[in-house]
Amino acid sequence: MVNFNLESIREGDLAAPHLQYIHAPLMNQWLLEGFQRQVQDSYNHTFSLRDGDVVFYHADRSSRDDFSAQVPH
Repeated sequence: MVNFNLESIREGDLAAPHLQYIHAPLMNQWLLEGFQRQVQDSYNHTFSLRDGDVVFYHADRSSRDDFSAQVPH
């Protein structure tokens, strides 16, 4: 899984993000946008997620494993 903590920085002040998704002062933007804490894949595996989890991938696989070139005749 790949997890992102989205935030914007003003005037290079990394210690005080201007806008952020997870630790915003008024609300959690992931929840506001309907983020689901659990998802199920097509093989019926259930995954528990944390705020910011956005991408799943197999590190030992390639996108080329998902398709093959074929010529229709």
